Amino acid sequence: MTHSSKHPVKSKNPLWILLILLLLFAIPLLLAWYFSTENDQLGQGTTNHGQLLQPPLDLSKLDLRDTQSQPISPDQWKGRWLMLYVSPGACHEICAKGLYYLRQIRTATGKYSERVQRGVLTFSNQPTDTQLQHLLNSEFTGTLHWVTTFDTFAQFIHKTPNEKLALQEGGIYLIDPLGNVLMWYPPNTDPMGIYKDLMRLLKISNIG
Repeated sequence: MTHSSKHPVKSKNPLWILLILLLLFAIPLLLAWYFSTENDQLGQGTTNHGQLLQPPLDLSKLDLRDTQSQPISPDQWKGRWLMLYVSPGACHEICAKGLYYLRQIRTATGKYSERVQRGVLTFSNQPTDTQLQHLLNSEFTGTLHWVTTFDTFAQFIHKTPNEKLALQEGGIYLIDPLGNVLMWYPPNTDPMGIYKDLMRLLKISNIG
């Protein structure tokens, strides 16, 4: 006589789900700790490295639009490391140099370059910048272009280090694949400092 037994289907262990959620929240804190212990100068606004943002800002809380005023889907910035250049005014020499640095830094990451994205953020209260559009369509193709209002951006970076300078002159923000804004670099930052910071993150992180 044959006996058959039914085995109940095991449900996913909720402990694994909890661990995954904890890791997602812990990653930005671990990265901040790594930076603060790896380089004593990091976070002090030196010319070689940027300013560490503690706690990191959440990019999803910034109302990003495309040049046609349509909301930006998180799919456009999630999943890869992002270097975002903020240009408060018309894109002249400093801005063009910043976009050039972003391109060269990404290229210099070599085998990691597919994990890195470039973007530029402008303010909707500024007139249409034909020079910027020309640069993005010629020399810096592949650079994302997003728009937000000045007031929205000011609220987003409120109480961050060098807030007034960031609003007046812009700069470069380094953002992880989960949308955590980790670092800010003034426009005149040595690009080698940005490159070194980015490479450390690419090597120690499995995300993006």
